[in-house]
Amino acid sequence: MQMQIDLIASSFLNEEKLLAVGASIPNPTEQVYITNQRIIVHKIISSWKGTKTEIFLSDIKSVKIVTKLSQYSKLEIVTTNDCILIERIPLDILQEIKRIIDELLNQRVQDDSSLEQAPDQITVVCPGCGAVNIKQVGKVNFREYCDTSL
Repeated sequence: MQMQIDLIASSFLNEEKLLAVGASIPNPTEQVYITNQRIIVHKIISSWKGTKTEIFLSDIKSVKIVTKLSQYSKLEIVTTNDCILIERIPLDILQEIKRIIDELLNQRVQDDSSLEQAPDQITVVCPGCGAVNIKQVGKVNFREYCDTSL
C-alpha cells in the first residue's frame, strides 16, 4: 500500500498535501486519497489495469454514505458531471473520510470570495445529503439530488 501512496503522491499539484487514505478490504482494490485540493479514487482491476479518477473540491456537489446491512458501505460523491461510488471500505473509515471532505468543502465555501452572497441570501448545509448551498432568505429550495427542502 505504501508504494501506491508514493505513486499517487508523486502526481500531487503545487501545495497539495495528503490528508487521508482509505482502502477496501480484504484486498485494497478500491482506494481513495483525500488531499487539500482534490479527491483521487483509484480502482485496481488487475495487475496491469486500473482507473484513476480525480475530483477537484470545487466540482463536488454532495458527499454521502450509503449504508448497507453488512459492515461495508459506499461513499457516494456527486460532482457537476458524474457520480463516483467508492465501495467495500469499512464504515468507520468512510465516516472519517466524509468528515474530512465536509470540513474541506465548508472551508472552501467560507474562503471562496467568488461565492459572494447578495444581502438576501444565506449559506445552508442540506440535511439530506450534506451539500453546501446558497439560497434566498424566505424561499424554499429543493435539492434535485436528494429531494430535500432547504
